Amino acid sequence: MNIYNKLHGETIAALLNDGRPKLTAKQFLGKDGTNAYYNNETLLSFVKTLRPQEISEMQEILKGMSEGLRIVGTIASRTDKGGRRYAYLNLQHVNANTGGKFILEDGTTRFLNDYMNGKFVVGFTLEELVEEAMNA
Repeated sequence: MNIYNKLHGETIAALLNDGRPKLTAKQFLGKDGTNAYYNNETLLSFVKTLRPQEISEMQEILKGMSEGLRIVGTIASRTDKGGRRYAYLNLQHVNANTGGKFILEDGTTRFLNDYMNGKFVVGFTLEELVEEAMNA
């Protein structure tokens, strides 16, 4: 949780995010009874298959999503050398764009679609998500 949210509360922070709810790591994993994108075991298995560069790029993408950055450009599904589907996502900052490889599996594809449709603002980092999954 960032300092602004601690001082002003989640409700004011939600208004700054156009009223969109903040998706927590617990919600992502379905620990609060919501429809999960992954369960604990599946998420940990997925993250273990990622190479260090892919983890770094996923961290940056989730960080950008938590800042409410827009995904710009065409999102085309491709297949990497390992046979995994992915999309290269470009995140729009004020003065430049950043981006990275985003592996597309069932849970991540649904997560990406929901983010693009403005259903939530991401409220966790990859590290926090993995920690939550490990605390089963």
